[in-house]
Amino acid sequence: SRVALLSFGCISMAFIGEMRALDRFAKEKKVIGRERAACRYSGATYLAAKSMAELPSDGLFACLFALVVHHQCGLRIPLGELAGICGLIALVCAALGLAI
Repeated sequence: SRVALLSFGCISMAFIGEMRALDRFAKEKKVIGRERAACRYSGATYLAAKSMAELPSDGLFACLFALVVHHQCGLRIPLGELAGICGLIALVCAALGLAI
């Protein structure tokens, strides 16, 4: 059904965005700890810079996912709306993952 397809797609975008953010942070944890201990930047500065650098790729991935799903499944929702919804969900969840 279309509802199940859209629900699964939104949940997938949410988890992918959040897990990518958490994975990136785990890989950079030592460097971040060392630089924060040296008072080079605050947590808010790190979050803002990381968001500006990483969130566009997360949003683009979600929009590409929406494009493929829309084309393969013949959904009636306009492509722009579907891509916007998937992109917004991915961005919000990635930002929450970075804020953790």
